[in-house]
Amino acid sequence: MASPAPRIPVTQLDLEDTHRLIPAKYSMAGRMSRLSTDEQLLGELSELDGATNDRLLGEEGLLPGIGVYELVYGVDYAHIVNAAFTHASPDAGRFNSAGRGAWYVGLERETSLAEVAFHKQRQLEEVAWPEEEIATYDDYLADFTTPAHDLTGGRPQFRKYLRPGPIPECYREPQALRPN
Repeated sequence: MASPAPRIPVTQLDLEDTHRLIPAKYSMAGRMSRLSTDEQLLGELSELDGATNDRLLGEEGLLPGIGVYELVYGVDYAHIVNAAFTHASPDAGRFNSAGRGAWYVGLERETSLAEVAFHKQRQLEEVAWPEEEIATYDDYLADFTTPAHDLTGGRPQFRKYLRPGPIPECYREPQALRPN
């Protein structure tokens, strides 16, 4: 029988202006308008997008594994927050499975840029993309004042959950971690 994971300490967070970078192509402004100027066609395309959009399905309670009570409503940019959890990467992430996304941010903009660049480079290497790639991102700022589980702070027993690589192997242990 495997021993239980160590109890994760809780720390009070009080963070201002953390950075979450999202590809600008997902911005609401102009996303569909690039396809056509025909209002009726744009309405139909929006309806089709909504029928297959995991965020919208999640907000209607139609996404397995994510309940509507877990999502954000009634605040500016709720759709951005909800998209982070409902549009999970098929490859998963360090602390989430392919069935549920996570809100990843950097305390500094440069940290978020480095993270985005790292993953974009891996994607391009995987398909041997020979061209220069240029992408535009929107920088969403978020404040947090909440208790949160803390794997940092010089606690050596948690370092194994924060190893930088190899990806995706280094994600297996953190994905299995469950807060107490």
